[in-house]
Amino acid sequence: MVSLISFLSNTATSVITAVVPSCIEPISRNITYPFKVSDNVQALEVATNRLDSKQLDVKNRVHMEELQGLTQTNQVEQWFTQVEVVKEEVDEIKKRYDIERSRCLSLIGSRSFNCWSNYRISKDAAIKLMEVEELCDRGNKFEEVATRLPQALPVGLEAVSTEVVGLQEILRYIDNDQYNVIGIWGMGGVGKTHLLRLVHDHYKRSSAFDSVIFVTASKECSIEKLQEELCKKYSFGRGTDVESQATIISNYLSNRNFLILLDDVWEQIDLQRVGIPFPLGLVNQFRRKVIITTRSLVVCGQMDVQKSHKVVGLDDEKALCLFYKIVGNETINSHPLIKSLAIEAVKELDCLPLALKTIGRSMHGKKNSIEWYHAIDLIRKSRLHEIESCREENKIYYILKLSYDCLKTRELKDCFLACSLWPEDWNIPKTELIECWMGLGLLDASDAENPYNPGHILIENLLSACLLEQGEDSVKMHDVIRDMALWLAHDSGKTRDKWIVRQGVGVNQVLHQQNSWCHVERAALFTTLFIGFQHLVDEFIPCDANKLHFLMVRNDDRFGVVEPIVKNMGFFCTLAFLDLSDCRLESFPQDISKLVNLRHLNLSKNQISFVPEDLKHVSNLRNLFLADNRIASFPRGVISELKELLIIDLFKNKISVNNLTWLIKEIICLRKIRSVGVTILQHATQFWSIL
Repeated sequence: MVSLISFLSNTATSVITAVVPSCIEPISRNITYPFKVSDNVQALEVATNRLDSKQLDVKNRVHMEELQGLTQTNQVEQWFTQVEVVKEEVDEIKKRYDIERSRCLSLIGSRSFNCWSNYRISKDAAIKLMEVEELCDRGNKFEEVATRLPQALPVGLEAVSTEVVGLQEILRYIDNDQYNVIGIWGMGGVGKTHLLRLVHDHYKRSSAFDSVIFVTASKECSIEKLQEELCKKYSFGRGTDVESQATIISNYLSNRNFLILLDDVWEQIDLQRVGIPFPLGLVNQFRRKVIITTRSLVVCGQMDVQKSHKVVGLDDEKALCLFYKIVGNETINSHPLIKSLAIEAVKELDCLPLALKTIGRSMHGKKNSIEWYHAIDLIRKSRLHEIESCREENKIYYILKLSYDCLKTRELKDCFLACSLWPEDWNIPKTELIECWMGLGLLDASDAENPYNPGHILIENLLSACLLEQGEDSVKMHDVIRDMALWLAHDSGKTRDKWIVRQGVGVNQVLHQQNSWCHVERAALFTTLFIGFQHLVDEFIPCDANKLHFLMVRNDDRFGVVEPIVKNMGFFCTLAFLDLSDCRLESFPQDISKLVNLRHLNLSKNQISFVPEDLKHVSNLRNLFLADNRIASFPRGVISELKELLIIDLFKNKISVNNLTWLIKEIICLRKIRSVGVTILQHATQFWSIL
């Protein structure tokens, strides 16, 4: 311990994360991560080698069973997929470790040591080791690795994965030089995006086009947003405004064969302003084509589509094959009645792929015929409420509602609904989502050693139910699933304006349209684009927001949009959740003491240098996030008054060790504290002496 203290005292910067039950033991465990990086990575390599061997053993078992006419089970197929994903993640950790080790070797004799990098690598390796060992354990427990297909399966099961309705037709349209703009249209959930991705994959493998570009437009689209998406995905240079950005994109594409795939278009888009070179077609021997997907034939007309293709539900045979595949052979064969009930369910689901996938996942493992009768009855009853009078796109909400109803707890249902508070097609960081759930009081992390663990379990449950889609350290909602969640949040469409979620220039519209805030309970404004926005600032002071308990605003505040909100915080006295992170704030919200109901405050990634003493009056505060600011000191006696505090995050600030020493003493005295994040700048021995 003496050598450790000596080392830390000579280190310029080190970052320590502490998850605190009693605040001491877990801190010491986290401290060891930077110094066990080699051991943890080596242990991970050994475990991964064991997993490789186990994977080979299971593959050999499957091969022997397939020679007998059996088919690999869904459980084994899922296990193989998870193994491949984990192995890729292990390779990434090893690469990071090798890079860091090479850097350290090149600096032998210097005093450089990247404690934070070693900490992250070591901790990631330790966490991944548990996943690898869990997969090895599961691989040892397979009683059967293959089974016989159900006899009642229709002919052509393989066609589900290899033959997609309409794909060959779309490919013929693209190869035909008569059609330069092609439109794929149909109701939500019918498979338009899936079809477009298959087109993308097909031409990525061929040499027909030099550039094949897939971009999602979504409901609140704009020229700027599309340009931003293109720049993020395809590394175009950055322009200073719309026109210069369009020139950069156009110059890149002008001398190329290109295929632009534009998904989820809701209204007319001026492609030339985006930077797509015109005219389309065959120009100077270069082929230029655009394909869009949309729910509306009218939009096809607005986009000058020359050939449109309507996507409809699968035919009965293919729909049944898909449903069987998702529900699983084991479930389908578990009871004589379930096969016929599955056929009935497919009919009730209108053969819609998204509905088949989502409801099929809900019925996976349900081997009691009574559960199936009940599920079919729920679908029928839901549809009877409004099926004759509702708009076509609402039908699927009633169908998909069964997957929501099948969520086992009220907590899980509310967590699912909260996912719709991010804009359409948004990659939601898992940590950010879990913190939101905690702030809304949907997660009780008071008894957990790591308050984030229960949230990760809930995310896995929602992924398993096909209500979320997996990303890289993030999740995403299918736009139809998100629409359904907002529909449910508004009492199945019976109420309006309880939750408002807007992005970009759409915020202009919400401020114009939101005449009254008296019904608004949750507001999320992602205001990254502010053309013509300045004159609307004063309108966003909702004096009648007496039900607003959730406010999340994200913007760079180049136009001073957040400032009036901060200065008039007294109007928001009912708030329980306030997130103004990444808004370029230079000071704490005024009148913070008036927010007596506040449980969650996130002011991270701003430029705040001072914490007001009035913060101590926000006595119900449970989560306080102030990371990545310029805070140099903390007023004494503030933290000790926040007796409900579970989480405090002060990473990447400039708090002196003297100030931090008594601050940590105050934190340790908090009975409910579970997670602390700090950055120690120098002279760490003084800090450790208090532990």
